[in-house]
Amino acid sequence: MSDLFVVHQNGAKQHYLGLEKYCNSNNIKITWLEMDLFRQFALVLLMKKDLNVLIKNLVGLVSLVTRKHMNAQIVLGIAPFSYYVLLLPLIKSKRVYLHTSWPHWSGDFVPFSTKICRQLWDCFLPNYLHGAFCVTEACRDSFVERYPLFKNRSFVVYHAIENFWFNNQSYSECVFDFVYVGRMVREKGVEDILKLASILPNKSFVLVGNGPDLQNLKNKSSPNITFLGRMGRNELKGIYNSSSALLLPSKTSFNWVEAFGIVILEATICGCEVITSDHPGPKELSTIIPSISILNEKHFVEQVLSLERVNFDTINTAKLVDCFSIDNISLRWKRGLSLDD
Repeated sequence: MSDLFVVHQNGAKQHYLGLEKYCNSNNIKITWLEMDLFRQFALVLLMKKDLNVLIKNLVGLVSLVTRKHMNAQIVLGIAPFSYYVLLLPLIKSKRVYLHTSWPHWSGDFVPFSTKICRQLWDCFLPNYLHGAFCVTEACRDSFVERYPLFKNRSFVVYHAIENFWFNNQSYSECVFDFVYVGRMVREKGVEDILKLASILPNKSFVLVGNGPDLQNLKNKSSPNITFLGRMGRNELKGIYNSSSALLLPSKTSFNWVEAFGIVILEATICGCEVITSDHPGPKELSTIIPSISILNEKHFVEQVLSLERVNFDTINTAKLVDCFSIDNISLRWKRGLSLDD
């Protein structure tokens, strides 16, 4: 078996649980590399990153442009239409795959896109890319619309959810009416949760996560909001189990949309109702989990207030296992990576 490299812009290993399972099951050596060397160098100077990690990534990237890894498979996780595509013609391997979650490939709504970047992608992908792995069907459809050459070489691989979430599930009495789990940043729409809390003083809200806006949100919060910071998965499962509904009021920004939403799966498995804004990831997950409430992001607060609650006795956890378990997502990776074997 050939080696496999995951080359990611900034590193996001949790997005590759299914791929890691596939490699481990087939005795394939997997190497993780981050390509944003300038960012890593800055973090080293700030003493926030180990110099040895930077050296490992630099040496690994250099090795990919030599003949040492010609038979290796490369999974490339880069932002759409970024200049990192210049790495493609330099890599000696003939089996390079793009991994993307971006659902808008027309070029009209792409972060930091320029005409030159789009031309580079349109030139390099047909000549140097072997295939693509897309996080959702919407992502694949948009990618193939722009690059029809990859219609039979593009595969949907959802983000996998750890087996931990399916094991030893116990539902407790609800302590919190609403829970939010995620980054404390503007585009996550946490301000809407603060508005809801002020309108509903008799309802309890718990917010889990850290971020640059955390202190500002605390300063503006009402007494019925509890901030818990980052939590381990055992504690987080307990919070989900004791909460009635997950709120995910994501807001579109110039360079971001909610492209998937793994917290939706975690919360659903734990028996939470899910109330989310109408972003591509949650909308697709709602086709698999019909109980998800999809609301307009601009009218999220008003629509939550008028929403009827749903009955969660009918959640089909087995269906979630079929769609999102590590074992099943690893089979999706296998189908794409074994295409020409």
